[in-house]
Parts: sequence; C-alpha cells; structure tokens
Amino acid sequence: MAFAFLTAHALHLKRSGISYVLMPEDCPKIPAAAHAIRQQTAAAAPAARQGAPAPRTWQRPTREQPAYRKPAETFRHQPQTEAGRSQGNRVPPAAPPRQRSGQEQPGTAIRPPAAWTADWQTLLARTRPGIVGWTYYGLGHDLCGTPNTQRRSRLTELIGYLGMPAGTHTFWPVGLPGMDEDGNLILKPCEDCFWHGLRRLQSRVLIVMGSPAARAIGIRERIQPMNPLRAYNGVRLLITWDIDLLDDETRMISTKTYLSRMLNTLL
Repeated sequence: MAFAFLTAHALHLKRSGISYVLMPEDCPKIPAAAHAIRQQTAAAAPAARQGAPAPRTWQRPTREQPAYRKPAETFRHQPQTEAGRSQGNRVPPAAPPRQRSGQEQPGTAIRPPAAWTADWQTLLARTRPGIVGWTYYGLGHDLCGTPNTQRRSRLTELIGYLGMPAGTHTFWPVGLPGMDEDGNLILKPCEDCFWHGLRRLQSRVLIVMGSPAARAIGIRERIQPMNPLRAYNGVRLLITWDIDLLDDETRMISTKTYLSRMLNTLL
C-alpha cells in the first residue's frame, strides 16, 4: 500500500483537514499536471487564509458594572450632650409591657391585708380556706349585708349535687357593700383584695358565676358561660351562668353537669 496526494477535485476534503488517503499499491502514479495543480493549490491556500477574517475566539460575557453609589448612612446612637438635652432631643423611653388586669405588676405588690379596710380584714379572718373558690357579684351583700335566701338555696343545691368532701369549697366576694356619694347602698368591688385574699385562702379552682363578677375581678376577654377550662392569674377558671339566672331548670342542669365534669377532672 502507498500514500498519494489528493487531486484538485478533492480540494474541499483537504480544507476539511484531509491531506492524505490510503491507496492500493497498483494505483497509477499521479500525472505531472495533477502535481502542478496541487502545487498551485498549496500556494493559493496561504493567500486565501490571509484575506479571510480572523477566527472568533470565545470570551466570557461581562456584566455592566453599576455606577458607584454612596451607601446609605446607618443610624448610630450618639450620646446626647447637654445642649441636645436642653433642646428636647431625647429618645422617648420604651413603654412598659401591658399586663393583664388582675395580675400583679412587676415591682408593685398588691396591697397586703394590713392595708385593707377593716371590713375586708374581718371577712378574711373568718373565711375558711378551700381549694375551690366561689364568687358572684352579689356575694358581698350575702356575706356582709342582708343575705338573699334564693341565692343561698341555689348554692346549697349545687354543692350538694357535686358531693365534694367538707372543706373543699370557700366563698370570697368581688366587693363589699358600701355607700355612694348620694348615700345609696352599693357594692364596691376591690380587685386587689379579691386576688390577694384568694391566694390566702389557697384556692386552686375559681368558679365565677356570671359576667358582672368576671368584669369586677379584671377579666377583660370575651366571657361565655360553660367554656372549656382555662388558667387565669394562677388559678383554674370556670365561668357559669349568673346565679340569679339559675331559676331556669335547663341552665341549672347544664351548670351542674359542667361543674361536676370539670371538678372531677381537676380534683
């Protein structure tokens, strides 16, 4: 086998990178004319390459750099001078966190019994402790004024139905009777006295009968009787119908069922 040059007819193959082909040994030799054509073609190739445009080379694309911008000035706390203070350039102090009404404020103690009026001190001294506390708006009149026999009979019926051991229940009012400016007998609620006294009575569950009593002790959320048990101000809170509405047999039955289920779960 032998190698032979391509003819001019195969110039396009040469430009494609093919310079030699493998031929059989008995292949006739290339004539002189063909050899001359090959030489002419080889001489013309550099000229053609010189006039051809330069090959393109790949370049990494560049992003246009944004114009320089001065960064925004950040706030820095500057110590106030005497002149600044005199001009009123003071940073207002942060507002203290809002506390739920009925809770002790940090650093401010609820008035102790020694600072109470004589009627509250006397009532606390003669009230027996109990893990279940009861209250309703008119309880202060029933304990320190003229008792209401109908309310007393309803309470007796409820406590008898629950069947708890003796000493379980205690009664603590939201306020005590007093005179207003016109000389009328009214109930004067005392939120501090109520919560401090309830702690002294060691109550863990508080039964509040009616929304007037709940508002008097500082409960500001939506009040709905027979709601699920919830914690409030260190006790388990149970809200029922107002005691004056328990003449309705349906409400009395629902109150009995609600209190029995909840207290049996807790105690």
